[in-house]
Amino acid sequence: MLNQNEYNGFAELKKELCKKTKKPLLHPAYYVYLIMGVLMFGGSGVWFELITFMNGEGLSEKSLKTALATYSLAIVGASGVQIALDDDFSKGFRGISLLAIMLLIIFSYAGYSIGGLGFLILVICVIFSIWVWWVANSSNASLLDRAPSNAATGGDPTKQLAGSIDNKIKI
Repeated sequence: MLNQNEYNGFAELKKELCKKTKKPLLHPAYYVYLIMGVLMFGGSGVWFELITFMNGEGLSEKSLKTALATYSLAIVGASGVQIALDDDFSKGFRGISLLAIMLLIIFSYAGYSIGGLGFLILVICVIFSIWVWWVANSSNASLLDRAPSNAATGGDPTKQLAGSIDNKIKI
């Protein structure tokens, strides 16, 4: 049995994951970037294949599966590496992000390779990769409507600056 005073890395991971998932929920700018940047433009290959597939223009389901697999891998790969390199995440969280990349590679290949359930697996992979992106960018101040309270503000504007420009500028 664990002593209550002992460090529990799994509890800390869960707390950090919940915090990072909830942080951007009330920031409309975050949603705009997610919809416009990640889903619309980032997923344009999927949209093109989906429209072509639905129009019955002779493409096989493999084309759509390829688009779904490569989209989810690109999103989770970039986001997972971002988490792994970001000091804002704990060491355990960084390790989990690399594990998520490896698992998504396996599931994407499985979804691509098998028949009927393949689309479902790939759609789950896309949803998972978008959630990893969500968590990876949760601390990105440029995507939040308000800067964090600890953001650099430049200091006291009434304070006298060090140095002098007397006799330095001639007009």
